[in-house]
Amino acid sequence: MLSEITLKVKEGGIQFGEYKKLQAIHEAIIMSLAILYVTHENEQEAERVVSHLLENNLVACANMFPIESAFQWKGGLQKEREVVTILKTREESWQKVRDEIEKVHPYETPCIVKFKAEANGDFEEWVRT
Repeated sequence: MLSEITLKVKEGGIQFGEYKKLQAIHEAIIMSLAILYVTHENEQEAERVVSHLLENNLVACANMFPIESAFQWKGGLQKEREVVTILKTREESWQKVRDEIEKVHPYETPCIVKFKAEANGDFEEWVRT
């Protein structure tokens, strides 16, 4: 699609309004950010998963926070202390990141939630590199 945009602009066969629409599509493709929310059993497991993702260049960065969780599990109410990670990655990488987390995460059913996000341009560009 990007090559089509470039070709149309170079050929001069595009009007200004169309150019603005194509520019917006281009920016949406290039500057798209995904935030992943992932819960972990403890800090050591969170660090292990995060290190794996960072070492394989699947995420740009991660934040870790201790949390208190309450949830239904196998017919009973559970309350646990966990660690949540907030991971920043490229939108187009999110499925690969999810698959990798599922491979290395010790939970039977890990919580991996994706949010599409926007950020300041410099930060999004940093995430993309």
